[in-house]
Amino acid sequence: MKSPHFNPPVIGLLAALCVALGHLLAAVPNIELLTTGVFISGYWTGMVSGIAVGGIAIGLYSMLNPYGMAPPPLFVAQILSYTIVGGVAGVLGRRIRRIGWKAALLFAACGLCFTVLYALLTTLAYVLTAGNHRVLFWGSLIQGLGFYVTHMITNTVFFFLLVPFILNRLDRLGWTSELRGSVHE
Repeated sequence: MKSPHFNPPVIGLLAALCVALGHLLAAVPNIELLTTGVFISGYWTGMVSGIAVGGIAIGLYSMLNPYGMAPPPLFVAQILSYTIVGGVAGVLGRRIRRIGWKAALLFAACGLCFTVLYALLTTLAYVLTAGNHRVLFWGSLIQGLGFYVTHMITNTVFFFLLVPFILNRLDRLGWTSELRGSVHE
């Protein structure tokens, strides 16, 4: 078994790219590319590096948000969500050998699951910040349902279309195997 490699410059560059992707569609509510970027980064670099990219990217994005930084419970929920995205992607990157239709469907399912997890964790964090009441949690979920559904649909589509497309292109360029040789855990 290979010993884990950790390449801080690559992690930093990928985290910065993910932050830029997050800001790309920031004006459009609940349509974002940050999750897709973190997933591709984790898949590409491995579990440990994916966790680092996810945590750094959402941490910077949240701290540099033009609407203001998230309250601490929400900030923690965001970091937890995105480290899970990067870590799971890193595990999948070690297991998936061919990116075809089955992988695209798996990626779409991941996009949906990650978005549901993010919605639940951030809503729970909001409730902890605003009063810690069960009715507030369910009321917030119901009130935000339109936003959540939009986020779920767009992330599922992005994961189904963009993730396989980009990973296949990186592989054809030879970047995937080269990077995995130097960074992949």
